[in-house]
Amino acid sequence: MPASTTAEAFFLPGPDEQAGQRFCIFHPGVRPQARGALLFVHPFAEEMNKSRRMVALQARALAHAGYDVLQIDLRGCGDSTGDLAEASWQDWLEDVRIGCDWLRARSDAPLWLWGLRSGCLVAVQAAALLHLRCNFLFWAPTPSGKLVWQQFMRLKAAGDLVGGQAKATMDALRESLAAGRTVEIAGYQVTAALARGLEQATLAPPAHDGPGRMVWLDMTTRPDAALTPVVDKALKEWTAGGYTVAHHWVRGPSFWQTTEIEDAPGLLTATVDAMAPEPGASQSPAAQRVELPADRSHRAAPPAPAAADGLEHVLHFDCAGDSLLGIVSLPGEATMVDTGMIVVVGGPQYRAGSHRQFVLLARAVAEAGYPVLRFDYRGMGDSSGDLRDFEQVTPDLAQAIDAFQKDQPALRRFVIWGLCDGASAALLYLDARADPRIAGLCLANPWVRSEATLAKTQVKHYYTQRL
Repeated sequence: MPASTTAEAFFLPGPDEQAGQRFCIFHPGVRPQARGALLFVHPFAEEMNKSRRMVALQARALAHAGYDVLQIDLRGCGDSTGDLAEASWQDWLEDVRIGCDWLRARSDAPLWLWGLRSGCLVAVQAAALLHLRCNFLFWAPTPSGKLVWQQFMRLKAAGDLVGGQAKATMDALRESLAAGRTVEIAGYQVTAALARGLEQATLAPPAHDGPGRMVWLDMTTRPDAALTPVVDKALKEWTAGGYTVAHHWVRGPSFWQTTEIEDAPGLLTATVDAMAPEPGASQSPAAQRVELPADRSHRAAPPAPAAADGLEHVLHFDCAGDSLLGIVSLPGEATMVDTGMIVVVGGPQYRAGSHRQFVLLARAVAEAGYPVLRFDYRGMGDSSGDLRDFEQVTPDLAQAIDAFQKDQPALRRFVIWGLCDGASAALLYLDARADPRIAGLCLANPWVRSEATLAKTQVKHYYTQRL
C-alpha cells in the first residue's frame, strides 16, 4: 500500500445557511472505474478522536483497492463549523445525506455507508429515513444507542463514585435532559435533542426493496471469541431483512479506546478482503442507485466545496515525502498583525484535540485577531507516515512554520502553543533550530516521558476510566 493517495480535503456547505459547513476528505479510487463509493460516519466524542488515524489508514487502503471514500465530520464535530451544543440527531442524519449526494454526483459506483461504533447507528438511521438503498460496512458496531448514551453519562458520574454521589449525578442529568436543557459531560456540551436521538437509535436493518450487503467486523484479542446473544440476534435480523450478511473476527486492539494511539493492521486487510465482490454478484452501478424522495430532489446536486464561513481553509504541505494536513483559522476582519500561532498537538489526539479543545482555541485566537494553524504531524490523524513520538517531530514543525508563512506572507513571528508532549516538542524544536521567527512559547503541562512517569499516568487515568 502506498504511503498516501491524492486525497482532497475541503469544506462542504451544510443543508442550509444556518448549518454552516462540513469538513470532508475525499480519497479517490485508483482504478479507472471505482468498485464502490463509501461514506464514513465517525463515532461519538473521544472515540472519534482516538480512531482518526486508523480511519485515515483504512481510507487510503480502500482507495488503493479501487474504492472512492469520503470522510465527513458531522455538525459540531472535528473541523466542521458549529459546536456540539448546537447539533441534533437530525442534523447528523442530514449530514449523511449531503455526503451521499456529493459522492453520488462524483461516482456511479455502488454506495456503501461505513460506520464505526455509534457511527453505525447514524448510518442505519440515515439510510432508513432518507430512503438510501445501500450496502453497509460496520466496524465494532453498537447495536443499541441507549447503551452508548448510558455509558457516556457514566463519565459524568465517575468523579462522584468515591463520595457516593453518582446516583444523584445521573438523576440530575436525566432531569436536565427531560427538561430539554443542554448538559456537559466529559468536556462535551450535548443537547437534549442529540441525546434523545442517540438513545432511541437501534441497528435495525432499513426496510428497502432489493437490500444489499452488510459486512460486520469485530475486534478481539482472544482466540476463542464468540458472538454475544445481542450480536447474534442483530445478525439474524439483518439476514431476515434480506441482506447478505458476513461477520468476521479480527485480531487486534480496540483502537478507539486505547490509552495511546494503536494500529490494527489486521483490520485494514480484513476490511478490504470483506468488501470484495461476491462470486456471481451483479456489479452494475445502476442496480445500486436510488433516487432521493421527491421533496429532496431539488437539493440532490451537491454544492461546490468552500471555505468554512470564509474563515478557515485547508493547508497541505510535505515533510520527508509524507503529506501533512493542517487547518488555518483566520480573523473575521483584515488585520495588520505580523504574528501567528501554531498549535502542536500531543498525546493520543489529532489536530481537533480532546473535546475539540484545539478547534475552539484556534477559533477564539483567530477571533482576537491572530491567524492560527493546527496540523497533524507525520503518522497522526489525517497525515500520512509512520507513528512517531514528540522527540521526532522537529522536521514536521519546521515544515509547518514554512508552509504557514507561505500561506500568510504578512506573518513574520510565530508563537507555538503546545499541550503535554506537544509542549515538549515545541521546546525540542527551539533547542534544535534556534528559529529566530519564534516569538514565544505557550506550554501547557509539558510532558517528560519515562517508564516510571508513564506507569504512574496509566494507573491514575487509565484505570479510573475503565472503572
